[in-house]
Amino acid sequence: MESSRILFSEHRNSGIPLIGDLAWGTDFCVFHETRKDLAGILAPFFRAGILGGELCVWVAPDPPDAGEASQALQQALPEFKEWVGEGRLEIIPRSRWRARDGDAGGTILSKLDQAILGGFAGLRLAWDVSPEAPGGHAVAPEEKDVLSGDNVLSLFSFPRARFDAASLMQTVKNHRFALVQNRDRWEIIESSEAGSIKDALKRSEEKLHSLFANMSEGFAHHRIVLDAEGRPRDAVFREVNDAFERITGLKKELVIGKKITEVFPGIEKDPADWIGTFGRVALTGEPTRVEAWFEPHRKWVSVSAFCPHKGQFALTFSDITERRKAEEEVRRSTERFKLLSQVTAELLVTRDPQALVERLCRDVMEHLGCDCFFNFLDHPESGRLLLNACAGIPPGEVEKIRWLDYGAAVCGCAARDGCRIIVEDIFHADDPRTDLVRSYGIQAYCCHPLLAEGRVIGTLSFGARNRARFTAQDVLLMKTVADKVAVAMGRIMDKQALEEANRSLERRVAERTRDIEALYGKLKEASRKIIDVQENERRAVAQDLHDSIGAGLAATKFSLESQRAGLEKAGMEQASASLGKSVGMIVETMEEVRRISRAMWPSILRDLGLGKALHSLAREFEQAHPGTLVERDLDPACENLPKPLHIVVYRVVQEALNNAAKHAGADRVALRLAPGESGKWRLSIRDNGNGFAREDVLGPGRKRNTLGLSSMRDRVEVSGGAFNMASAPGKGTEISAEWEAPGS
Repeated sequence: MESSRILFSEHRNSGIPLIGDLAWGTDFCVFHETRKDLAGILAPFFRAGILGGELCVWVAPDPPDAGEASQALQQALPEFKEWVGEGRLEIIPRSRWRARDGDAGGTILSKLDQAILGGFAGLRLAWDVSPEAPGGHAVAPEEKDVLSGDNVLSLFSFPRARFDAASLMQTVKNHRFALVQNRDRWEIIESSEAGSIKDALKRSEEKLHSLFANMSEGFAHHRIVLDAEGRPRDAVFREVNDAFERITGLKKELVIGKKITEVFPGIEKDPADWIGTFGRVALTGEPTRVEAWFEPHRKWVSVSAFCPHKGQFALTFSDITERRKAEEEVRRSTERFKLLSQVTAELLVTRDPQALVERLCRDVMEHLGCDCFFNFLDHPESGRLLLNACAGIPPGEVEKIRWLDYGAAVCGCAARDGCRIIVEDIFHADDPRTDLVRSYGIQAYCCHPLLAEGRVIGTLSFGARNRARFTAQDVLLMKTVADKVAVAMGRIMDKQALEEANRSLERRVAERTRDIEALYGKLKEASRKIIDVQENERRAVAQDLHDSIGAGLAATKFSLESQRAGLEKAGMEQASASLGKSVGMIVETMEEVRRISRAMWPSILRDLGLGKALHSLAREFEQAHPGTLVERDLDPACENLPKPLHIVVYRVVQEALNNAAKHAGADRVALRLAPGESGKWRLSIRDNGNGFAREDVLGPGRKRNTLGLSSMRDRVEVSGGAFNMASAPGKGTEISAEWEAPGS
């Protein structure tokens, strides 16, 4: 007995006027009196099927009845042999049909698959039922239930004479209706149970129709079609709902009973493998859910499939194109954000954005689905644009566009005018600026100038071959990337300009330093010469004092002493005493002359050496200042110092001792001349006097005369040494100087 289900709405011509049209899935029985009577029913039944594009199969009686039955059908159907030869009508003995697998329902489905794959609209089956079939069942109720609604029309024939009224009505209950021959008339008998079933089925159909009609999702019920090896090859629509029509735009009367490959040509080649996927559902009973691109309607769909009965699958589906578009937009927005973050981060830290541009622009090009990009940079020396990076054109073309004039092609115009240029549908555009990119097969092209503080420093452009236009989001991304590249390149260019300015300044400073050093050298040389001149003049004056004035005073002294001796002999004591005073004055004058002569030029330095001269200078200082002790630590090797340094050391010590006596109020002075830890010769004169603040003698508002310090510094520095002075109030003063050791 059938379960209630949605049945196909397509009707087929039964060929039997008393019956009229039948819906796919209908089965009925015929109770005939003779084989000729049966042939009179089968002939129009098969003719209508063959003319309707159906495969007709007659499960014929086994011998010895087969010959009589076949002959009766051939007489009633003149085209019998022709259609059998063409394979449009098959005659299969009942025993061979049953021997296939013992499953009548499965055998029918297999034959139906063969018909569908052979291009037939369906299967029209006439079955000569064995009289021994229990209860008149050629097909078990549960098997027949599987066939209801498929592209099958089934006729089951029984010999009328073998049934009494009770058994006949029992058999009728197993079919939709029966054709019964009473004498010379055919009558339709429909059992009360069949009527009840139809009423229940109608009510069920109305409920289901209401349910399906109000579903927002599309619904379709199919039977899978298998090939000879049992693999899914196709499927047949059994039922669809209103939402199916709305979503697909296909009317149900043009779909139901049709193969899926007829409704959606090319679906068997779809990468989504719809037939294979749903075939597994129909054969295994395992449900599945798929979201995929449905190429026949160019939509994204979400499909849930389940198996209502083995060999069948039902599915609900919805159009998720808008949702997928939204998801794709979110994904692309996320990718754009990540891409821009990457571009920003890398451009901020790179030292060479020009080298980074190619890789970043390749990433942007891939994201946009573009096929090429070009990055030109301003070349101030030539007044042209120089290609910095590009992709998407043959290598041989790169050299041809290595240089670009301002105002030439799209990029040159964008650079010249400092504004963006978008050219779309280039193949149909009459714009001479696009001749170059058109030759590369580019349909859409967008070029942005690279602006740094309002100045054009280059261009960045992207082109697409497989589309004629860019979206607003695409253009916005290109502009954002161009702006960031411009900022990075502008930053590097500013840095390079600053570095060049620094290098220029350093060169100028170096030149000025060399000039100053040369001038300083000249000044040192002049100072040395001046000091040499001074020392020479001092030596000359000292020599004159010694040779002329000293000698004259000595002669005058001897003359006066001679005259004094004469006066004493003459008894002129008063005159002699007077001359004695004059001689004493002359002696004092001679001593002062000798002192001045030694101060102006210490001849002992020449005669006895530096060490002896410093010891002598210290003794004279102690004699002149009895309350001050000079401690001396003089390395004997000081004699090896260059001779020009001897007078420098002597004068520094002389001036330092004079300062200690005049200003420091010191009672102890430490004089040391010896090699230091650095290997340099070090001179140090340290006293324990009052000391002073450095700013008082070295600052701009100095309160004390510093000519002595300046003289010492000049002598030391002119001689190639380093001068230093350390002092603090109440902590004494140290004058020091250092010179490179001889031979170092």
